[in-house]
Amino acid sequence: MSLIIVHSAAEGTLVWGTSRGDGSAEILKTQRWRWGRDLGAWFLPRTRDQRPNRACIERTAQVLREAGFTVELDLDDRTRSVATVEADRIVRQQQRTNQLQEQADRAAVAADGAWIAADVAAGKLPPMGEPIKIGHHSEQRHRRAAERAQAALTSALDAHHQAEEAQCRAETATHTTGARYNPTTVANRIDTLEADARALQRHIDGQTHTHHRHPGTGQAIGDTAAPATGSRREQLTDQLAQINDQLAYWRQVRADQIATGEATHHDSSTINPGDLVQVSRRWYRVIRANPKTVSVATNTGRRTTPYSHITNHQPNPDGLRQQGRDRMLMEPHRTSHLQAYQDASRLDAMREEAIASIRATQDYETVRESQAQARRSGVRAMVSTRADQLATLVQAHGYTDPRQAVEQTRALSVRDAAAATGLSKTTIRRRRNAADPFDVGGLTVSCDRPDSGPLRGVDDQTLPARLIDAW
Repeated sequence: MSLIIVHSAAEGTLVWGTSRGDGSAEILKTQRWRWGRDLGAWFLPRTRDQRPNRACIERTAQVLREAGFTVELDLDDRTRSVATVEADRIVRQQQRTNQLQEQADRAAVAADGAWIAADVAAGKLPPMGEPIKIGHHSEQRHRRAAERAQAALTSALDAHHQAEEAQCRAETATHTTGARYNPTTVANRIDTLEADARALQRHIDGQTHTHHRHPGTGQAIGDTAAPATGSRREQLTDQLAQINDQLAYWRQVRADQIATGEATHHDSSTINPGDLVQVSRRWYRVIRANPKTVSVATNTGRRTTPYSHITNHQPNPDGLRQQGRDRMLMEPHRTSHLQAYQDASRLDAMREEAIASIRATQDYETVRESQAQARRSGVRAMVSTRADQLATLVQAHGYTDPRQAVEQTRALSVRDAAAATGLSKTTIRRRRNAADPFDVGGLTVSCDRPDSGPLRGVDDQTLPARLIDAW
């Protein structure tokens, strides 16, 4: 059987002439070829718009010839321009997006039909969740209906999950082209291509790699590679020409993005230490502006990021403030009214005056009333919190409130009463020994209280805080 292996920039590397069951599939699989259902042929992955992989092609052809096949080669080394390649890529990506969306729509329709079938199957079951009647004439019919309902529900869930996955793939495909032309991605691609171009140029021209220097003489010790010659030089030159073509295209894309404001352009001439830069939606302070990168401060130390990753920039705020200080020094009349406050004795006198003024206001009736109100508010909050805590403790032990818990456990020892009510022994003892217990916001508080009126010789400033509201 005659086979032909062809290569072109537009189609990649393909094998034509195979048929099902001729034995070529097993051989091609072992050589890492794949079957393209849409192409109707075997193809070598990632060979479109690339130079033909002659080593892999020759190895595959040799294995096929040993198996009894007649193999011919038709390899085209010509390449397409980057603009043509990218335009073709966008068209194919749009076609793929449309196909995935059609698959998602079909999967959604199938899921809807599966749910309808599941509802119909569930509707055939006996109403109100009637159990299966063992030994009844309806047992077998009921079991078959339950099995069909379960199978229909499982099919509906599977179809639903497949529809969601198909829709996710379709939505992802719509962002592929945009992600490829993202400003940061374009900048990174340019950096990578420039590094590849420099490496190829070193191989073409020859290079010397220094491993280390002699500690005594300082002589460089390393490897020296001679310039490439012959077919190797031609191959490297062709690769360098391809990379230069790609660089020209993507540099133009980058320039258009900068012109339209989609991307920003920064370098060491526009970024200074102390400036603020935005990278990945976060702001950092610049430590150092390097030739190709910028060092910024982070919570854990520092990091280095390329200038192309900067999306926004603000000048150094401290630098702006320093400019204001310099202007004030150059124009002394702007700060002449502040000279008096630079004397330390003047500042000490102002501080003493402020302290005396604050102390004098302590005797004002308005100040005393404000302080008393603040204390009362704080007391109410503390009393309420304490009352809630005690109520929670005794309710967990089966009592209505702390007063009931204390009264019903008077016959017990303090230790046993504390264990029975959840209250502390100090609280039990205080409540039992109180001369005149009373409630403050639901909290039982004890105090030796006169018959009537406020406490003798006690005012709001000396009264215990927990008793202020009681009087």
